[in-house]
Amino acid sequence: MVFTARQKELIEADPSARIWLEGKAGCGKSTAAAERVRFLMEHTDAWPQILIFTPGRNYSGPYQDLLSREGIRPRITTYNSFVQNTLRLFWPLIAADTDFGRKKAYPMFLTIEAAQIIMAKLIRSKRDEGYFSGLTASPSRVFNQVMVAMHKCAAAEIPFEDYARIMQESWGGDGALLPVFAQTQECGKLYREVCVRNNLLDYSLQLEVFTKHLLLHPVFRQWLENQHFHLIFDNLEEEVPAAHHFVREIAPLCRSVLLISDRDGGYRSFMGCDPYSAGTLREICTTQMTFEDSFVCSPALQAMEQVIVDPSLKNRDLPVSPRSAFSFASGHHYPEMIKKAVNDVANLIWVQGIAPKDIVIIAPLVSDVLYTEMERGLREQGIKVYLHRPSRPLLNERVTRSLLTLCEIVKPIPGTQVRLLDIVQMAQCFIEGLDPMRGQLIVGGMFRERKHDDPDPIEYDLKPFASLSEEKKKRIPPQIAERFEVLRTWIERQRKNKVLSPERIVSEFFTDVLIREGFITDPETNLGIRKVADSMTKYKAVLDYLDSNEGESSGFRPDWADYFELVGLGMINAKYYEELYAQPEDTVLISLTSAYLSMDRCADYQIWLNVGAPRWWERFYGELTNDAVLSRFWPPEKKWDALTAAAYNDTHMTRQLCGLLRRCHVQVKAYASELNESGMEQKSKLLMLFSGLTRRFKFDKPSEPYPEIEFIQELREDEAPVYPGISDAPPIEQQLRDSGPTLFSDAEGGA
Repeated sequence: MVFTARQKELIEADPSARIWLEGKAGCGKSTAAAERVRFLMEHTDAWPQILIFTPGRNYSGPYQDLLSREGIRPRITTYNSFVQNTLRLFWPLIAADTDFGRKKAYPMFLTIEAAQIIMAKLIRSKRDEGYFSGLTASPSRVFNQVMVAMHKCAAAEIPFEDYARIMQESWGGDGALLPVFAQTQECGKLYREVCVRNNLLDYSLQLEVFTKHLLLHPVFRQWLENQHFHLIFDNLEEEVPAAHHFVREIAPLCRSVLLISDRDGGYRSFMGCDPYSAGTLREICTTQMTFEDSFVCSPALQAMEQVIVDPSLKNRDLPVSPRSAFSFASGHHYPEMIKKAVNDVANLIWVQGIAPKDIVIIAPLVSDVLYTEMERGLREQGIKVYLHRPSRPLLNERVTRSLLTLCEIVKPIPGTQVRLLDIVQMAQCFIEGLDPMRGQLIVGGMFRERKHDDPDPIEYDLKPFASLSEEKKKRIPPQIAERFEVLRTWIERQRKNKVLSPERIVSEFFTDVLIREGFITDPETNLGIRKVADSMTKYKAVLDYLDSNEGESSGFRPDWADYFELVGLGMINAKYYEELYAQPEDTVLISLTSAYLSMDRCADYQIWLNVGAPRWWERFYGELTNDAVLSRFWPPEKKWDALTAAAYNDTHMTRQLCGLLRRCHVQVKAYASELNESGMEQKSKLLMLFSGLTRRFKFDKPSEPYPEIEFIQELREDEAPVYPGISDAPPIEQQLRDSGPTLFSDAEGGA
């Protein structure tokens, strides 16, 4: 690999150097840092003691292939993983100094899902008493926001006892929300008391215990000094202030330090990261380095970024014209925008030969309407898509929802209401070749609701396929009937096991049923099973932990009914890194703006949809979890009002746009519609931006912007490009009929 002079300067710096490196994304910082690690391994005897931090596993790619001469890798971790692992290792050392109720027992680390369930069980009665009446959020959202408020306080190293005061003093909106801040603090205190009494550590307690009791312990500091000689921390701007405090403490103990920060980063601020806090670590480094030259985006894209950051720049002052960096199309109706974007993606793939994986479709909010329309349009053009929406509720994903339905059929749980339609969708998800009409026909005949005095939960008796009428049997292909019988007999067998827990149901369903021929085991199904099994297994571990003798004496015990209730309310799901790497090579990625930036990947072409949507500019800060206020850099006398929010939104949009441009190789294609999917008129600052850019560069107009906003290109039916073999192809239904007997034609004939 060939390196620039600036990269070589970093790589070959003195092994004892303390370096601060910053620059725009795509300037080769991480690549040079990985080579710097290789240099340290080859020129020092301390290669086993190299400690590398990244904000997430998806940021660690450049470091994964590093090996010493002895074949040993340096230690690569995240701050959160490091905190958990060291707390497990040193718990006996600090347990006596903490307030936890079971000092002789190791703690239980809670996932975000288990923490939400415990929070909901504890404060549900408070909500029934009228707490949080000033909020319009759903119950699951309230439970999540109380927990996230605690997490952000811990991440910013703000005592949670000060939460209500800080939020009330900064609030400049409706006074009805002022009591809610005090209620949030009260509920958080109740939750924390239960966690401390039962040795349960959620994210906030992990950070606090690590910082207060372990980080400054002499034995731990001696271990750090003996075990870690060289520290590399990449993408510092995407980490929380507690991690920055850790770096400040550990840096003097290391022989060399390399701290790396992306300029204008901080895309994970909704998770508590703070780029301003990261910038304060510059002072602990004796060498300052900056990378400016991009290896990713074209000169035209870099010029476009300059204009966005400083609109007052004259055309003659730009190194090149950004004309080729973007295209912009707008229309009146929402479906016109989708159709134009679909046709342009098809042109890129089938005419220009661009690989699908090199195209990404980005929107500020990927609604079900947007995804359905884009997926259908691209499928008709012979293009597959992969949707990336992290932390979606389990109830909102097709596979995970079907697995939950299956568990509720096998072991009915109070509070759950399984409908026949849910069973049909579950069967369609797992049985190959099953269409909705035949699914409804079979389920309606084989599943009979039990009649009893208590309708909660709904229970079903399963009838064999042979009990269906002859007329219905004739409409069902034999292979579908066989697969339904396999599913029915498996459910009957599982019901006889009275001690079978939900996570075992999911595991045995995969090993006993899904691996058989005729059942669906595609990557989407496998990932869904992994999510549900992992969620249930970790929750079961919490239940088992609380079932110990000490746990029973505490008087607190959630159960599976609590789990299924909160899942049914839309509990926020944990993040799975497998989702980042599950995209097939032959698919186009569809993602949220913030999610794509957190993936830290590049694409040749970016498709920006719905640039007229206000969500490109408006960021949801959350009434209870405003990370701008829950920061040590927030002035105590400052109010969070409409003007302040607007200023933060301006900064947020500019940062996101620059981040997207720096991760694009060739061109950005932007699309807008005057009406949104609900038929309401919409406009945004991003729409104004593209309108001005189009006038200024596409038609060789002077650099002075026009005051009015006007759509440049109207999309009409007769203007849509036609691609031979794609746009003029017959409808998919006709293609299926022409190809001979298929399941689709059978369904029509049977109906």
